[in-house]
Amino acid sequence: MTFPLVWAILSSMLIDQLQHLLFSAETMQPVLDKLEAGEDTSLGIVASVRPFVVASLFTREPRTIFVVVSGNEAAERFANDVAAYIGRAHVCVYPERTDMPWQDVRPDHAVIGARTRAIGLLALGRPMVIVASARALLRKVAPASGNVFSPLVVTREDGVVDEATGEPIAYEDVAAQLVSRGYERLGELDGPGTFTQQGDTIDVFGSGMTTPVRIEFFGDDVDGLRRVVASTGQTVGEIDRAEIWPAREFAVSAGGIKRLKDALRAELASNRETVDKVAMLEQGVVFGDMDRFAPYLYKELDQPIQYASRGTLIVIAEPRSLFDDAAHRFDEISAMATEAGLKPAELESLFAPPAKMDFGTRQRLTLQSIMRIGG
Repeated sequence: MTFPLVWAILSSMLIDQLQHLLFSAETMQPVLDKLEAGEDTSLGIVASVRPFVVASLFTREPRTIFVVVSGNEAAERFANDVAAYIGRAHVCVYPERTDMPWQDVRPDHAVIGARTRAIGLLALGRPMVIVASARALLRKVAPASGNVFSPLVVTREDGVVDEATGEPIAYEDVAAQLVSRGYERLGELDGPGTFTQQGDTIDVFGSGMTTPVRIEFFGDDVDGLRRVVASTGQTVGEIDRAEIWPAREFAVSAGGIKRLKDALRAELASNRETVDKVAMLEQGVVFGDMDRFAPYLYKELDQPIQYASRGTLIVIAEPRSLFDDAAHRFDEISAMATEAGLKPAELESLFAPPAKMDFGTRQRLTLQSIMRIGG
């Protein structure tokens, strides 16, 4: 028996013993009773133990757990600590975007991919611990009613399927589905968020992926699914499944474009740059500040937490600290928006003011310091 295997077994045994001690503690029983009854509850516990509590709750009842903490670094640490107990496959981070919607810069597709995947998992209700900072939740996204964050799932057995609807996607429609999810069709792959199509083969560099995938079709059936070296096009191994998450946080539809044109009628009559960018939106062309048009495509954007599916547990760590984290970041964003010439109403259409941040209606566990609970 190898040392890593022995260590894994011993670690598992230790974690089991610690979980037994945690759940048998007198202070935990009322919390567990309320959670099992579907009620909101709170727990006074030191910060260093909170990741273990969340990991233990997940192990006890695997479900979607959405954790909100103060600060981006704290979110990364919390996720890493939880992953140490339950494995990285069951944990992800919903990161903050640092690019602003009005800036003409391309977003970081590693960040976009992590965000769209996290919201998609939240909406699908997959058993997963998702960790976010309060400031990461300020930026609004497409309404939860539109299935914008649904992945395309690719397998040999089922072909290409929209996971939200369960509907199979015909080969002739795959390219359009990718474009609608923010992917850019090019002659050759150019990083995450791009794809190519040659004959019966589609190469996709998924948003958030480290390597592209090659999908080989025979009619509508998937005949081959492999990883690809982006620089050479060489395949490096077969895979059983690929999940292609959206490359942007909103969808462009005919109805959305009509709504946008109605809202921006005066600007479209006088500003050639706006005319050109709206045309690019319609054609699926990716450009830097396209996110600033998102509020005009819908009646209203949603806050990410609105995607929480039935059965999700929302874990709030130190509510006061969360508000302070969000308020500080919103002040910084407001200053940048003012410098860029945005009006307050335009800013609020893109970002939720801290006083209006919504943690949803799903079951909630509030974690606070022992001193605060006792006071």
